[in-house]
Amino acid sequence: MKDPRIQELADILIGYSLNVKKGEYILIKTDEPEALPLMEELYKKILEKGGYPLIRIQPEIFEYLMAKNASKEQIENFLDTEIYEMRKIQGRIRIYAPKNSKIMADIDPKKLLFCVKN
Repeated sequence: MKDPRIQELADILIGYSLNVKKGEYILIKTDEPEALPLMEELYKKILEKGGYPLIRIQPEIFEYLMAKNASKEQIENFLDTEIYEMRKIQGRIRIYAPKNSKIMADIDPKKLLFCVKN
């Protein structure tokens, strides 16, 4: 049996917060699979509204590896693809469900700022 709170939250996010319309592209992004029940309900609600749900599951380890190992050029090129995607979508839902809240602790703060600003 599905948790009715998840269905209610999905209704609020899709029907009120984003007010999804037919033909709109909505990105649903999370960092961990624990968010799948909410993502599933959001996906269904977007389809019911006639929208196009886009799913991105990117475990936090990959953001860490990017910040830790990527060059400035790699980060800039990666961000270019993110910008392209953002221009296509009409709405975005980001679900945070981190397992390790200190994963970025050993990353140089200057590099983190660069990752966030660009």
